[in-house]
Amino acid sequence: MNHEIIQIRPARVSDHPSVAPLIVQALDELAAKYTNSPDPLNLIPDIALFFVQEKNMYSYAQTLVAEIDNRVVGSVTAYDGADFILFRDPFIQHVSRKYGFNLPLVPETEAGEYYIDTLSVIPSQQGKGIGAALIRAMLQHAAVLNHQRAGLLVEAANAPAKKLYGQIGFKKAGEKQLLKSSYDHLVFDLANL
Repeated sequence: MNHEIIQIRPARVSDHPSVAPLIVQALDELAAKYTNSPDPLNLIPDIALFFVQEKNMYSYAQTLVAEIDNRVVGSVTAYDGADFILFRDPFIQHVSRKYGFNLPLVPETEAGEYYIDTLSVIPSQQGKGIGAALIRAMLQHAAVLNHQRAGLLVEAANAPAKKLYGQIGFKKAGEKQLLKSSYDHLVFDLANL
């Protein structure tokens, strides 16, 4: 029987080769929209560029990684919703200049919410509880920072992800349209930890 031990730790700058593809995997069709391309993988170098910097929505400073045998197998990135515009704008300005991105944007989160922006696990390790472990670790982190609520967006049609979040304790708080796609806004009351 295989008993792999999952270690969760803060991300480091040196994790960019492993984490950038994970973030793009989480962004999925949004990554393609940012690059005006059918291939979301085109965004990996751009995510890597932002990952190694601080104070942006894809920074190592807001990321936890999961490792098995010293290999990164998953990541979660989250931050205070009050910082959303400050963290989003450098990235949006970059993709606008580089790729001509110009779709209308809406705020994904707001002050008073610790926003879980991306969660991703490499395909060969999915279904093993890594995503849930990462979410729980980030919820603990948010509680330590004295946040009262955590939130995230999940594609309305993504039933497996919605099931996972429901099992953890997230509740639907509303719906949002983001870059012409429908998402459910889920929230977690951190008093429930």
